[in-house]
Amino acid sequence: MNAARQTLADAITRRNTAATSLRDAQAAVASARDLVADLAATVAGFSSIDERIAAERAASLKAAMKAGVAPSFETSAELAAAVGRRSEAENQHLAARSALDELTKEAGEAQVAFDQAFDAVSRAVEGVLLAEASDLAAEIERRDAELMQLRIRLQPIDMLYRPVNGGKTPVRVQPTPDVVAVLRKSFEGPLGDPYSIERRQMGEGIVRWRAWMDD
Repeated sequence: MNAARQTLADAITRRNTAATSLRDAQAAVASARDLVADLAATVAGFSSIDERIAAERAASLKAAMKAGVAPSFETSAELAAAVGRRSEAENQHLAARSALDELTKEAGEAQVAFDQAFDAVSRAVEGVLLAEASDLAAEIERRDAELMQLRIRLQPIDMLYRPVNGGKTPVRVQPTPDVVAVLRKSFEGPLGDPYSIERRQMGEGIVRWRAWMDD
C-alpha cells in the first residue's frame, strides 16, 4: 500500500471512530431529554401541594383560634411526605437538566470532530487520485519513450528497400557500409535515450543512404 492509500485508510478509520462517538453522544442526549421530560412531569404533579398545605394550615389555625390555644403550623404526615417527594423530584430534574446541558455540549464537539474527520477523508481521496494519476502519467511517459526507441530501431529497415514503380513496389537493394553499420548498431545496441548520440548517428546514416538512392 502506497503512502497516499495508507493516509486514506487511516482517515477512514478516524472517521468511523468519530461517527461511532457521534452516534453514542446523540443517543445519550436523546436519553437525557427523555429523562428531563419525565422528571418535569413528576414535578408538575406536585403543583397543588402548596395549596393543600395552605388549606390544611388555615383550618388548623382557625380551630386553634376558636379554642384559644397557641396555633401550630405543622402539616400532616401525608403532606409532609408529599413535600419531601416534590423536593426530591425537583432536585432530580435539576440534575438531569445539568447533565443534558453537558451531554449536548459533548455531542456538539463530537459533531465537529466527525465533520473534520469526514473532510479529512475527502482530502485523502483527492490525494490518492492525484498520486495515482501522477504514477499513471509517469508510466505512460515511460512507455512512450520505449515506443519511440522501438520506432527508432525499426526506422532503418526502410533503408534496405528502394521504391520503384512510383513508390508502390519496394525492391531490396545493397546498402552502403556506413548504413550497414548504423543498422547493426541500431538492432544490437540496448534501448536508451531516444535523443542520444546513437539516434543522431542513425539519422546521419539515413540521410547518406537516401542520398545514395537518389543518385
